[in-house]
Amino acid sequence: MKQIMESEHVFPPRTTEMETFFDTFIEMIGEKRIDSIVGMSPSFPNADYIIDKYEMLVELKILESDFIKEDDIPNLTNRILSSQKSADKAKKCNLLEFQSYFKEELDNSLVSLIRRRLGRIVEKANKQIKFTKKNGVGVIYKGVLVIINDKFTKVDHENTFRILCSVLSQHNSSVDCLVYTTVNLWVDDGTDIAKLPWLTAYGDNTDDVFSGRVNSLGRDFFFYLEKKGIIELKHHEEFESLDKFPKMRHIPLD
Repeated sequence: MKQIMESEHVFPPRTTEMETFFDTFIEMIGEKRIDSIVGMSPSFPNADYIIDKYEMLVELKILESDFIKEDDIPNLTNRILSSQKSADKAKKCNLLEFQSYFKEELDNSLVSLIRRRLGRIVEKANKQIKFTKKNGVGVIYKGVLVIINDKFTKVDHENTFRILCSVLSQHNSSVDCLVYTTVNLWVDDGTDIAKLPWLTAYGDNTDDVFSGRVNSLGRDFFFYLEKKGIIELKHHEEFESLDKFPKMRHIPLD
């Protein structure tokens, strides 16, 4: 299930300490950080939270920067133009055809680059959840990776989520669910209402009970956002699939 929260285009102050913000949410629903169980410096990589009422281990990752660095596009451009494939293409194409070829190559290269960088985040979370269970915490609980996109705006939300889904399918078996959401990055589908998404993707070991618990966690989070004065629950909508989800374009706040 996909969820969305809506607000008028009057944005609240930016939430700056995102991890502390999420810590407070976990406390609000009566749950706790795992370091309260294993200590602040355990000998193994650990997940961030344990949610007993939903039988979940939760790892929080925050996208705090754009993954496209200043020199990435020039480097990719040079690599594409210096390739044998481009040399062969230049001999056979006119200028417009070559420009179309180059744009497609650059787009594909950027997606691959972003996928590798997001992949490292998912792989680390997978390891943290896996070793938390191995060390006796939440052994039978499901693993949930919550990704809050705070500053990555080079790619729209929908395609960022699709890239994360493709990464999730690659041997990250300890992550049973990936949640993609935002707090500061609002989206627009061409209406007069700004939106915050809560998107979910599941691994192979899921069932209706677990997905229902993840949906409940999402509703808890939106209730928390309303309590903080960020959104209004009266605008809450739920969608069964991404195909039915409104087109999500970033709204620049600066």
